[in-house]
Amino acid sequence: MSNTGTLHTRRLGRELIRLREAAELEVTAVALDMRRSVTELVAVESGHRRAGWSTVAWLLARYAADDVDRAAVRELWQETTEAGPPADRAFSRAVAEAATLSVFGQVVIPRVLRTPGYAEAADLPAPPPLPTGSSTVHAVVDESALLRLDPEADAHQLRHVLEVAEQPHVTLQVLPLRAGAHRHWLTPFTVLTFTDHPAAVHHDSDPRPRWSEDADQVDAAVEAFSRATRRALAPADSAELIRRLVR
Repeated sequence: MSNTGTLHTRRLGRELIRLREAAELEVTAVALDMRRSVTELVAVESGHRRAGWSTVAWLLARYAADDVDRAAVRELWQETTEAGPPADRAFSRAVAEAATLSVFGQVVIPRVLRTPGYAEAADLPAPPPLPTGSSTVHAVVDESALLRLDPEADAHQLRHVLEVAEQPHVTLQVLPLRAGAHRHWLTPFTVLTFTDHPAAVHHDSDPRPRWSEDADQVDAAVEAFSRATRRALAPADSAELIRRLVR
């Protein structure tokens, strides 16, 4: 783990701080009760160290957390596991916190642009709520994903993509088939940047999506996305292509 922690350990740490302060306990007193150093507890609260569940459960008991808080913290803790965060829940939470999203969709419509009906029919993860105007979203959708849609059965999905593209904080481009290939375009991905945390990349692969905050992997995804935007149609031309698909 990096010396800044991960997005998920930091999120867990913030919730543990909230519960400790609600219990009106000082970090030094809790550390003494745990028979741990203050440094260790601060590292957990700051997200620099991933705590085991036994430690988190002890803290919840010490803070007299109720069942609702216990369940919420258990969920946050599961998102810190080495295997990666649970796909749908953690991704939706990260999207809501992101300052910018750079989304590349290949074969299927990217998660942030899907309708629930399309996701259910295609047996794909449900879409997260689209970020508000406080975030910026730049999406590049491979033309192959659009051509796989049935103009009649999937008309609502096509119209939804157009409606999203009309929002002022969203830029949508279509990568035409003639754009060629690139090794980083083989799976859909989303690059997320945050105001208070290093960037991350989410690879929406099957059967298990992958989340990475490794700088090299993020840089590779940023470069792949930049290459896609350069080869993609302009936003106006992209919207016109989608309109032609809607009968």
